[in-house]
Amino acid sequence: MGCTDPLPSRSPAALAAEGAVQALQGTKLADGGALQEFLSGAQHCSVVLICGPTLLSSGNLLAPDRATSLLATGSNTLVAACISSRRAKLLREAHPRQLEDAQAIAASAGCTALVCLPLLDGSAAAGSGDVPPCLGALTVGFPSDADITGAALKAALLLARTLVIEHRQALRDMAALVTSLLLPPAPARGNGPAAGGSEDEEGASGGSDFGGSNLGGSDFGGSGLVDADCWTTSDSESEEQQQQQEGLRQRQPRSGSGRAGQATSPTAVEAGGAGSQCGQGRLLTFSDSALERRFAVYHAVHMLGVDAAAYCICFLFFLMEAFLPCTPFRLAAKMGARCLLGPMGLAPGALLLSKRGRRWFRAHRDLALACTWLWTTGWMSLEVCNYLPYLDGAAFRNPLYLQSFGWLTVVGLAFQMRFRFQAVALVLAYSINTQLLPAVCAAHFSEQPAERCVLLGLLRVLLHGVLLPLACCYVFESHARRLFTSSPRRA
Repeated sequence: MGCTDPLPSRSPAALAAEGAVQALQGTKLADGGALQEFLSGAQHCSVVLICGPTLLSSGNLLAPDRATSLLATGSNTLVAACISSRRAKLLREAHPRQLEDAQAIAASAGCTALVCLPLLDGSAAAGSGDVPPCLGALTVGFPSDADITGAALKAALLLARTLVIEHRQALRDMAALVTSLLLPPAPARGNGPAAGGSEDEEGASGGSDFGGSNLGGSDFGGSGLVDADCWTTSDSESEEQQQQQEGLRQRQPRSGSGRAGQATSPTAVEAGGAGSQCGQGRLLTFSDSALERRFAVYHAVHMLGVDAAAYCICFLFFLMEAFLPCTPFRLAAKMGARCLLGPMGLAPGALLLSKRGRRWFRAHRDLALACTWLWTTGWMSLEVCNYLPYLDGAAFRNPLYLQSFGWLTVVGLAFQMRFRFQAVALVLAYSINTQLLPAVCAAHFSEQPAERCVLLGLLRVLLHGVLLPLACCYVFESHARRLFTSSPRRA
């Protein structure tokens, strides 16, 4: 703040930022109307700093009777969610009851629409590839959603950027001062000065102890923060960009300590207890339908490569069994043009060939795979009857062929919907297709008693064709849901 430029030459954003910082420090505003003029249409503006294990709130800088206050990091607040996720938050109209600061702002300033922006210190991580530390958050309130215009959003973003760029050190010093007043000096971890210096640097950085243990745990997570009708992020990204950013996030260093300079788990903040409410003992699903829909998109995006490979492999296998003369199938010669009906179940895979088709497939992945399951089950059970009229006894006795029911295992492993849908598809396909077991036993296993052959066949197919694919699907999806609830928010 030691700028020597004449006051008129300074930008409105710089004047507004200087006024905000001076108000936070308790000094007289350099220009009382600069902040109000810059944030035209806003009725609330507050700065929150991370001060060790707590938050320091400036109160409404646009109100003459404002008061600075402290917030607990575990409290259910909009700024806590913004700082933890390190993403801009836009709250429209409806206020979740659990957001204490949103309710207080609505009561005191009459704001029903809020914009909360994290104050990220990009210079601290420049060139290192680390996640930039978060100094705090800026909250701007408007009377209604209609007042959040493009110009108003731009002004809020510019103010947040100016605060970090021009007043970074002042904000750090303020946070360090409050932290030193709140906390006793930490004992040195070593005998030399290097150990103590490490602690001082962490304290001066402003909120190194502010982390996911407070925000991502049960104190905050179960607040019901997620509301699909009123929550959006300020940066709408395409799904392709999200995939690229996810790759960058996975390469960034992580730590379980949840320090302010490192990424925490915003989805755990949003989902909170949803990870524990995921039906681990039954059908995997989140109790929050909005969260489940976001997971469906997340799951579809990350399974896109697997789906493409599955469709390609199954199509190549069909070409082999239809046209390759060295196989025992030779469906083209035995069935004629009717064999071309077989790959119709793989038609949803053609959507993956175009960008628009991939977008639709991601949005309706379970439906597309259900169509593949339905057609394949009908084709194998009703049209070719597990190739019973086309193969000899040697093929049916091959242990890998599972008495002609091996297709259940292949399709069950290749085309994995979400677990609850996969379970229904496998059970239905098993129930329909095993109606052929008596005919298979009578045709190729006549040396065994019919009842024994059918019973053993049912057990074998249940084990390899239903339980094995379901177990794999359960393990893979459980892992995906854990990653989803502990990784940065996608949309």
